Amino acid sequence: MTILPIGSNTNSQKSTVNSPQKRQKLRSTLYSLWTKKGFTLVEVLISVIIISIGGIFILQAFAQEVSALAVSRDSIKATLLLKEKMMELEREINEVGNLNKISLTGKFSEVKEKDFTWVLDLFRCDFSENLIKVRLTCFWQSRGKMRNVTLETFVREKSQ
Repeated sequence: MTILPIGSNTNSQKSTVNSPQKRQKLRSTLYSLWTKKGFTLVEVLISVIIISIGGIFILQAFAQEVSALAVSRDSIKATLLLKEKMMELEREINEVGNLNKISLTGKFSEVKEKDFTWVLDLFRCDFSENLIKVRLTCFWQSRGKMRNVTLETFVREKSQ
């Protein structure tokens, strides 16, 4: 099919559109106009909703991780405090010898931001007279829940 200018007949000189380069250019221009499709409003809205939901899940996971890190930090701090207290108690048991003089509860005064308290439980072992089971537990309040860490060891009581 040839495109003729208005008012020309078939016997007259053919239009310049019939040249192969211009025909190819016109075809590619028309083809690109017909094949280019944009996004509809519905597609854009659906993609925005999907991205928003994904963002909410990512933020929620981040918030849970921050909360878990805070609890973890407090657990590590409580464990370190208990280790120090345990060494202090072992020294006291070896020096004092009399377990009745050792305090059974207390607070860690070095920690200002939280209320870390400790409780000491002492048990005589059935299988040895001089062996004492020492259980030291640290309690604190975190995120509305009471949390604790417990350390246990055996200490040989000073012979009298």
